[in-house]
Amino acid sequence: MADYGIGAADEISRLSICQPSEPEQQPPKMYSAGIVASDITKKFTDAVQSTCLAVGSNRQVIKGLTGSVVLEPGEVVKDGFFTLFDSVAALEIMDPKMDSGCIQPGEEFEVLYDVLRPLLPEEVLGIMDQLICHEMSWHLGYPLSQTLFTSVYVEALLMPEPGSIEDACFVRGRASELSQQPMLVVLRAYCLGMLKACGHVNERIKAEHFYEVSCPHESSSRGGTLTLILQEEDFVPTTYNRTLLTYFPSKVVQDLLTDAAELILTLKGSTVPADIADALISRLDLRSVFLAATESPQHVKEPLRAKDAWEKALQILPRIRCSHSLGRPVDDAFSPKLQRKLASTMPPRPIVKLGFDDAFGHLFRLFKDGSEVMNVLEYTDSQCLQASAPLSQPKEAEKGRKV
Repeated sequence: MADYGIGAADEISRLSICQPSEPEQQPPKMYSAGIVASDITKKFTDAVQSTCLAVGSNRQVIKGLTGSVVLEPGEVVKDGFFTLFDSVAALEIMDPKMDSGCIQPGEEFEVLYDVLRPLLPEEVLGIMDQLICHEMSWHLGYPLSQTLFTSVYVEALLMPEPGSIEDACFVRGRASELSQQPMLVVLRAYCLGMLKACGHVNERIKAEHFYEVSCPHESSSRGGTLTLILQEEDFVPTTYNRTLLTYFPSKVVQDLLTDAAELILTLKGSTVPADIADALISRLDLRSVFLAATESPQHVKEPLRAKDAWEKALQILPRIRCSHSLGRPVDDAFSPKLQRKLASTMPPRPIVKLGFDDAFGHLFRLFKDGSEVMNVLEYTDSQCLQASAPLSQPKEAEKGRKV
């Protein structure tokens, strides 16, 4: 049949017996100067036909026949070392939602942020509050890769892995430059105190057991009793080949927090405004008592001492909330690109941005509940513990309704 747009005369001319046939195309030359080429087409065909690993319909069949062997529809030749993980990884290449190494046109691969750049006191205050939000996001169940590990300052402290507290600087081998910038000294102490406390929490959670709790809840609207299934919040303990200062003594971190607070006092009223200086000191104090609170289980035989840190934290929190407006957030100090450096098989995820009010509310409940739990150390027998269980159930039920 004639193709569309081609006239009948053209078709008749093609059928003319006088017109010579077109010459047959010759295969490309298999040789060139300086190169010795071998035609392995027949050898490859024979190898595929003689032995092939066919996978089809969820079954593996080893065919060792000689002669003409043809793959059936639905079968595929598969290398035994090519796993499903490799297959999925191949599909994810150059997919911005799945490939952590894929960058958009004009985008930089590395995070172009100088961790030694001078910071204003209000910027340090803003970064501290941002870190509080990310820390509470982690407590709520989000992974470190989407929360604390998106901070360029945290990444600089943890990688390469510091061998001592002196090595835990924003830039290795340049501690002298750090000492010349008081605001960076303060921020470093704050970050180390935060990471050390997170390390205690992470190890404590991994050592505990998780349960599903079913408790009755009175429903006034229906006049009956509902059963709420309360499950422990999902907690991601993975640190992605990072260490949360586990091997560093808490005392050296506490000393750094104390020195940073004294440094702020020397600058108060001169280079640092008085209100911002008080706000910075309150946050350093929070880090100190938070770290002490995470170590309270070692004082189970001294109930008052174990509860002291939780009570002090509740007294500090109002000062932090009132001074939040003095800070200036630094969004450039956080980047999802840092996920590319983590030892993770998960695709990149956006940064979890929890509002300060929500983060502060969770922080307050954390210390409030911790203070109340310490009362268990004063119980004299199991009957006291049993009597306290119904009092905590309404609170858990309220949390279940909010979730």
